[in-house]
Amino acid sequence: MRLSAGQRRRVGLARLAFSQRPLWLLDEPNTALDTAGQALFADLLDTHLAGGGCAIVATHLEVPSQRDARVLRLQAPVRPRQAALLA
Repeated sequence: MRLSAGQRRRVGLARLAFSQRPLWLLDEPNTALDTAGQALFADLLDTHLAGGGCAIVATHLEVPSQRDARVLRLQAPVRPRQAALLA
């Protein structure tokens, strides 16, 4: 049986929910999730953080958490050639 990318992501989130690890390192956790899957991820993340857990999330999408978070946004520097193309 083959799972879709979103189904595989949901299985990963389920494993994460039961892991009881205090620190989660997540790389693009909400990629390939539908709206319901993203809501599930948001609830899972909020529950983890409310229980004293910590999460480091690398993503291009917004992290759908209702908790206070420290956010570090990284951007690649614009090179002169790119700046000329953007002008």
